[in-house]
Amino acid sequence: MANKSGMAPSQLDFLSPLSGIPKLGPKRVAALGEAGIKTVGDLLRYYPNKYIDRSNVVNIRDIGNGIDNITGLLRFARNLFISAKANDRNYEERGDEATCLSRRKAIQTVNCNTNSINSNNKRDIIHKDINTDKNRIITVIGTVNSARQSFYGRPNFRVTLRDDGGDTLDALWYIRGMKIAVGERLMLTGGVTVNKGGRAVMIHPVLEKLVDGVTVRPILAVYAIREPMREAGVNQKLLRYAIEWVIGKINVDAYPRVLPDVIEKDKKFPPLRDCLRQVHLPDDLAGIDAYKARLKYEELYRVALDLRWSRRKFALPGYSMSPGDLADKLRAALPFTLTESQEAAVRVLHGDAARSTRMHRLLQGDVGSGKTITALFAALPALNAGRQVAWMAPTEILARQTKYAAEKYLGALGIRVEYVGAGDGAEKRRALCDLASGALRFAVGTHALFMPSVKFRNLGIIIIDEQHKFGAAQR
Repeated sequence: MANKSGMAPSQLDFLSPLSGIPKLGPKRVAALGEAGIKTVGDLLRYYPNKYIDRSNVVNIRDIGNGIDNITGLLRFARNLFISAKANDRNYEERGDEATCLSRRKAIQTVNCNTNSINSNNKRDIIHKDINTDKNRIITVIGTVNSARQSFYGRPNFRVTLRDDGGDTLDALWYIRGMKIAVGERLMLTGGVTVNKGGRAVMIHPVLEKLVDGVTVRPILAVYAIREPMREAGVNQKLLRYAIEWVIGKINVDAYPRVLPDVIEKDKKFPPLRDCLRQVHLPDDLAGIDAYKARLKYEELYRVALDLRWSRRKFALPGYSMSPGDLADKLRAALPFTLTESQEAAVRVLHGDAARSTRMHRLLQGDVGSGKTITALFAALPALNAGRQVAWMAPTEILARQTKYAAEKYLGALGIRVEYVGAGDGAEKRRALCDLASGALRFAVGTHALFMPSVKFRNLGIIIIDEQHKFGAAQR
């Protein structure tokens, strides 16, 4: 049976568009595309960044692990401090040292009994116990006893859950409009804390409504949700649904064979389909590293192939360019003199530019050693030949700083420098038009420089600043 896109499940492969997946309309498909998820293969390679283990299901009465005793002891200590403080005020006027000494002994007794109570700050004691409990992730199952929305102070939604043993637990979310009704069966997973009244509370637990006949997975994958995805309504639940749907429908023969058989046998890797299933829908976390190992190796293998192909591309013919008199003019415009190391690097770069093959160089140096001005000299052969320069920086701040530095030095040579970043303002539209026509010959920007909307008339050199901060595919 075909789905809404007319594509039968057996026709799904790694190149299939996301539009064939139920619940993914045009807006959500576009949002996923902005996050780099454009095909079914991209979706399956969008790996979780962590997991929520819901296999540790406990009774509500067992989650405290001594919380009730601690709470009672805290109340006792609070009353003791209040009483001792009153005694201090009474006996300070009379100078009774014996009573003050008695108070100190009482406080020491409390410290010995709790091993955690600090007589100087009672609030620190409570926070310490709360933080310890929140680090322990547990799962409880029960029926909603009450559900209410509160708009007092910070809006929140509170649920009281009662398990089969009759014990109750509060759950709190600081959001509005949650759809939870009394009588529903819920599974809650999260850390447990204690409120001022001594009740156990879960703050923002992971929630799943239990339905008869529907199996609940003990382990949930958690994915990074980018801003465009969040705005389009792509949340954790929808992403899990889409991935599980694809894994259940895609044909076994549709999985690509990236690794040669000899490597798979030598490394004893599980099949790719098993690795993807266990990473996204794990049965348990004990053996998940073996599946991750194959995916990591395969990713590195793909990068190695790309690098090998890139080296072959750099052996293809390129432009033979010379800086002409621009190098001398730039030296004259500088308020300082280049070091011997900078001059040596410039000679190597200009020698590469003069060859008929493509240049592929890594300019390396300490912080403050003058790499930026050296790279500007590397751009002079392309500028002298009438070609364009693209300078890419990892952040907008660094890109703008580079733009101002390049403008300061190259402006004296009559070379215009513009910043090309995200957005769609009038300044960017004008820069894009000038790049396409060739009127703008030096563009500085972030990864926005290689977006489809950016067209160069005659690109001569690309300079990637702090290239290690870009992904392999971007480089």
